[in-house]
Amino acid sequence: MPFQESDDPRVDDALRARCRDALYVLPVEGEPLHSARALLYVGRRIGFGWITWLGWIPPILWGLELGYRYMARNRKLFARYLFRSETGGPFARPDQRP
Repeated sequence: MPFQESDDPRVDDALRARCRDALYVLPVEGEPLHSARALLYVGRRIGFGWITWLGWIPPILWGLELGYRYMARNRKLFARYLFRSETGGPFARPDQRP
């Protein structure tokens, strides 16, 4: 659910501000997770089991966190080249695919 629509009492103004910069997950059973940790949590929940468990190993997790921060800071640059629908990539509309 988008953070703008959340009526969860744990979502205060400070958390809403942080949600603009990173992915946040509020699991029922613990503390809020953000950035790469949130991605690993979601991956585990949707069935990427052992792959996500590897991501929790500290050196790998540190690398994932650094990569997430880099991509978040350069979001516009990555969006310009990775998610262009006019290139006919995986996110293209059916009428734009080759």
